[in-house]
Amino acid sequence: MARMKRVVLPGIPLHITHRGNNRSNIFQDDEDRHEAVDVLQRAHTKHGCPIHNFVLMSNHIHLLVTPETVDGPAQFMHDFASTYARHFNKRYGRTGALWGGRYHSSLVQTSRYFLACARYIELNPVRALMADHPASHIWSSYHYNANGKKDDLITPHELYINLARNDNDRRVAYRALFAVSLEPDVDNAIRRGIQRCGITGEPSYRDDLKTMLDRVLPGEKHGGDRRSKQFQQTASISLQPAE
Repeated sequence: MARMKRVVLPGIPLHITHRGNNRSNIFQDDEDRHEAVDVLQRAHTKHGCPIHNFVLMSNHIHLLVTPETVDGPAQFMHDFASTYARHFNKRYGRTGALWGGRYHSSLVQTSRYFLACARYIELNPVRALMADHPASHIWSSYHYNANGKKDDLITPHELYINLARNDNDRRVAYRALFAVSLEPDVDNAIRRGIQRCGITGEPSYRDDLKTMLDRVLPGEKHGGDRRSKQFQQTASISLQPAE
């Protein structure tokens, strides 16, 4: 069965996650994590996928990026995954696949879900009982977004910048987002989107995408021409976020 093409639109944020093979650890220590950050930095710059949020867990990673081209995310993740796998296999004298198949990605509706997805990513260590607060986990973008720690890996998104007029107030506003839990329906939408390699957004947003692309979206039944002329013409343009 052919694999359904991921939904990627330039200028629209993309939530990406990639797991170790059989959920095995992909990081053994901080040297591995430093290497991963270095590889991410080179790869996302090369392939035009600015990173807004990230977290390195024991056996997987989460990223929130905005691709500049349709092919950018696939090239970026292939570059990162293969380069880091060579480091890991060489360091530990192992062979075989490090990653568990293809990475997962979900197009993120900016108006409601971008900042929620950012929180979802940076709260991952808390949900996994690895930390009692995002600030307790070193390997995430929380320290840049909430506390202003220098991090060359991060490119602030416009919605983050618009939280306040200056850096200090912006960080205060960002920290305040973590004072309340994610709404259950939002949390579930983010989970479903990434699990299905689909869309994280309102039903109306999905409907707009289906109309624009004239194709079945991941997680829905097939019907019609998934490779229509309209899709070919629109696959390389951006979609304005639905409010």
